[in-house]
Amino acid sequence: MDHASGLTAESQRDGAPLYVDCPDCRAPSANLTQARSVSLDGVPLRRCFRCGHRSTWEETPRRVLACSDCGLPFLAGPLALERCPACAAETRAPEQPDEELVQAAEAEVRAALAARWRFVGSRRVSDYLGRVLRGVASAIDGAPASGHVLLVDEPAWHTLALPSGTVILSVAFLAALEDEAELAFVLGHELAHVAAGDSAAALVRFGLHEVETESSGAVEAAWARAAVDLVRLGFGDLSEYRADATSAAALAAVGYDLESARRLFERLGSRTDAGRVEIADLALAHPPPWHRLRRLAGWAGPPRPAAGILRIDREVFRRAAGPSVLAAELVPQQPFDAPQPAATSPGGARRGRLILALASLAAAAVLLALWGIL
Repeated sequence: MDHASGLTAESQRDGAPLYVDCPDCRAPSANLTQARSVSLDGVPLRRCFRCGHRSTWEETPRRVLACSDCGLPFLAGPLALERCPACAAETRAPEQPDEELVQAAEAEVRAALAARWRFVGSRRVSDYLGRVLRGVASAIDGAPASGHVLLVDEPAWHTLALPSGTVILSVAFLAALEDEAELAFVLGHELAHVAAGDSAAALVRFGLHEVETESSGAVEAAWARAAVDLVRLGFGDLSEYRADATSAAALAAVGYDLESARRLFERLGSRTDAGRVEIADLALAHPPPWHRLRRLAGWAGPPRPAAGILRIDREVFRRAAGPSVLAAELVPQQPFDAPQPAATSPGGARRGRLILALASLAAAAVLLALWGIL
């Protein structure tokens, strides 16, 4: 039984649901498997697809807000403050962390994911995905020029952008896309988070939180949880809307047709309305698809070319990375074979772990001081 159905059954023991409606607009809860986040107390989280607000699924729901300082999600208390506890206590990592700290955090996440996720690929598919990624990156200020795409074999629609420009994409999500323009929009959205510094700030903050609260000393497990939290929680709705706009501008700049992005949102919206389990995490991390679609529809962008010819490249996509190609060519592979951040060399990895350990100790010391223990 999934979290959602289990909680619904429990709430109906007395004959009437106790907390199946949105606490803000009272809309009925969507029929989605609700995701749990270790960073947010491990309670099931849900999103209302009418008003777009996120909250916990419990008898007295708490809202999930994006911090006004760092932009990352947190559970709001009764007063619904706009700043997360870490920012309010001034114990959080800097909004734009030191580059070496970011490299060390990414090295830890890479090692954790390589041990826990099943990565697959083929030379032809990887070359094609990398070419599309770099083409979109060329139109996004601050996006790494040497990024690449890694595929993870799982049925959920997942994406994760690492600060170095590596984008992790689930095979199921790739197989659900219909043309190259859709692929370019998805990759552009992820690169926009990298360029804006969202990925770096979130990775360091989630990672340090998990390492500091890990009682058994299983550091690798802590970093894996941080990556999963990043997938499930996203970066806050304003950052997600901004990433959509950045990706749309990049697509226009390199000649893709934005109608493909609109069709993608329509399909995602239909799956959301139907409560499809494969998009539960994606739906929790991002604003409702219909909200994103309205914003995209209102984005004017540059004028169309005089000839009115924009790229969709449906057949190119089908031949290079369509479902039949993925089924025939993808095989297990060791991820992260591309050039690594400097901290992933043996000496760099040790240095990165030392940096993270010192950062964790410093954060812990500040917390203890605030609690009056030191």
